[in-house]
This record gives sequence, structure tokens and C-alpha cells, in this order.
Amino acid sequence: MKKCFVMMPSGKHNEYEKGTVESDFIYARIIRPAVVEALGNNVEIIREADRRLPGAISKEIVKHTIEADLAIVDITGQNPNVFFELGMRYALRRNCTILIRQTHAVIPFDISAYRSVYYDPHFRNDEQSKIDLVDAIKSALAEKESRSDSLVFDVFPDLYVEIPGVLLAEGEAASSRQMRWPEYWQQIKKIGNAIRDHFQNGRYVPSVVIAISNGGMMYADLLGRELFPRVPITTLWANRWSTKGEYFSDEINHVTIEGIKKMMGDDKPEVLLVDDIVATGYTIVQALNFIKCNLPNSNVSFMPLFCKNEKYLDNIRENILWFKPPFKFTDEEVIKMHFTDALMLPYEKEIRSS
Repeated sequence: MKKCFVMMPSGKHNEYEKGTVESDFIYARIIRPAVVEALGNNVEIIREADRRLPGAISKEIVKHTIEADLAIVDITGQNPNVFFELGMRYALRRNCTILIRQTHAVIPFDISAYRSVYYDPHFRNDEQSKIDLVDAIKSALAEKESRSDSLVFDVFPDLYVEIPGVLLAEGEAASSRQMRWPEYWQQIKKIGNAIRDHFQNGRYVPSVVIAISNGGMMYADLLGRELFPRVPITTLWANRWSTKGEYFSDEINHVTIEGIKKMMGDDKPEVLLVDDIVATGYTIVQALNFIKCNLPNSNVSFMPLFCKNEKYLDNIRENILWFKPPFKFTDEEVIKMHFTDALMLPYEKEIRSS
């Protein structure tokens, strides 16, 4: 479902001659029917002008301004909130911003070069204004890859903006993209935030973090820096070229296990096993079995960084950290936490989905 955000004055501060009645007329007779005609019923239209005072810019308004696939901005009346929102939109979105204004509206600066629709201030010709807005919406979406609707991006055509989880790189399709480093780091932060309170209050404190080579090594180090600065971090080498099909049964990994045993003494270690992706789950199952066999008194939990197909999580469900106390996440929460639609990690490692 597409999202359309309508930025317009409420009419309570003399932006329109007829006040709120005129504002409601413009929205109900021109803007909303034009959006529905252009995009169909599968669109969420958000108008947040009704109850705001000058200067009242909430976090939700900021989110809508940036996340919306389409923004319609009525610059009539020089409302400061509207122009502030338009500035944010221009700074972060290259296209699909449409200006509307009354035919005789005075604006404080010249943005006439950008896509605009004019309408009559006296409740006339609303049908023609609606038709013009429908055409503008269709043109904006059709020319999305080739035309800028932003003064900022026209001045800086090579400007790159990406908001992890919200906005992809301009012109980059989710189905064909390589994940960028800000998104990778954001995922580390998200996982750290989910654990932090339990860790600081002593409800979950790993004795050791074990990474599966090679991708898990960087993940473990960054997570340690973010959350576990004093928890030992080590690695199991995954020998995926083993002729016996046993990835972890070698001298290097046995030395690692012996070191953990000596460090823990008689304590029952709380082991957190991590890896960057869950593909088939085959490597992770082997790693879990290797640790449980060689550290029989340990409590082992696994935490991936990313997963593309939820069925792979089912294969190791009983070992995933989030399903254990004190977390007890739902299936939906775990999938949301780790799912990615990228095809490759920033270091060009494929994220398989089948």
C-alpha cells in the first residue's frame, strides 16, 4: 500500500479566506479524490493539518513527511509548518512532491519551476483542479527515475540519502540491491537495544560470545563493542571444505573450547553463538552440536544478524535467544527483527532465500 502525505494549512490562522471550511473543501473535493483516482483505493492518505498550532511538528509528522511515497503540499497562506515540512521533504526525497496553490497565492520565494497545480480560491472549478492534480500525480510517479521534484537534489544531483528500514538509495530496487553499511550497523544497534536492559539488569549476561567464521566474526566484535565490552569474544572456524562434512571437529576449535573450559572453571557457561546470516541452518546446527557436545554443562543460545526466509529460523527455533527467558519474543517479532530484503551484505556475501 502506498502512502500519501498531505501537508496543508488547517485554515485556523487566516491562510484561507473562508478558514477551516475552505481547507476542508480543498482536501475533500480536490486532493483526496485526485489521489484515489490516480492510485486507486490501495493508498493510505494522511492529513495532519487539523489540530495543529504553528510550530507543532511532531515525530509522527516528520516520519510521514519522509516515508510517504507521494507528498502533496498546499503552499497557500505561507503557513510556517507547511514550509518546514516541505523543506524536510526537499532535503531527503528526490521526487514525488507536488505543490498546489491558489491562483493568486503569494509565496515568499520562487519555486515555480517545480510541479504545481493551481486551484480557484472561491469554491469554483474544483473538478478541473482535481483533473490537473490527477495528471500531476501520474506524471510524478511515471517520471520518478528521471525527474527531480526537489530544489535540493537539483542543486546537488549526486546527493545520496538512505534511511535504513525506510528509504533506499535513490533509484535502487530492493529486489536487486546490496545492503549498505549504515543498514548493517543499524541492525547491530537494534539487536543491542533489544538486549541492553536485560543485560544491564543481570537478567541475561553471556559468559562468552562465540562467532562462526567468517561473517560472524565482525558481527560479534561490533556487538561486543556496542553491548558486551567486558565479555570474552572468540571464534569457531567453519571448515566448509571438510571432506567428512564436519565443519568444526578440528584442533583449532578444540583448543578454543579448552580455553573456555579453563576460563569458566566449574561455572556453567552461558554461551551466545552468533553468525551474520541464516541460510539453510546447516552450519549453525553443526556449531550448536559441537558446543553442546564439548561444553555439556553450558547453556547455548544462537542469535543471527539477518535471515531472508523464516523457515530457516524454524530449523533452529529452540536455540534462538529471543524465544528463551527472559525475552520470549513472538514468532512475528523475531522475523521482524532479522528479516532483510537485500540480496547481499555490504561485503558482497550472498543472502540466500532458498
